[in-house]
Amino acid sequence: MLRGLRGEKALLEPGTYEKLRTPPFGGDYALGWLTVEREWGGGIVLNHNGSNTMNIATVWIAPARDFAVLVVCNQGGPVAFKACDEAASKLIQWRAAAR
Repeated sequence: MLRGLRGEKALLEPGTYEKLRTPPFGGDYALGWLTVEREWGGGIVLNHNGSNTMNIATVWIAPARDFAVLVVCNQGGPVAFKACDEAASKLIQWRAAAR
């Protein structure tokens, strides 16, 4: 996903990544991805969280910085969601500080 969003060769056709990142009705929701501007990401970043009630995943993608974070947990529920969110936040902070 990161490569495709950067316009590099990836699994899907280039236009598909543009479609996935662009909110079709305005706003900040683009086909499963929240699109928000973040300084640490150098502009627009994409975020997705998900759970099947037994596992949780959260991903942040910053194409302008060639950086992505994926945190997963093999436990569901609010405690696991909070832990994944906090882990992703710490990794993003670590990367931003290293720049």
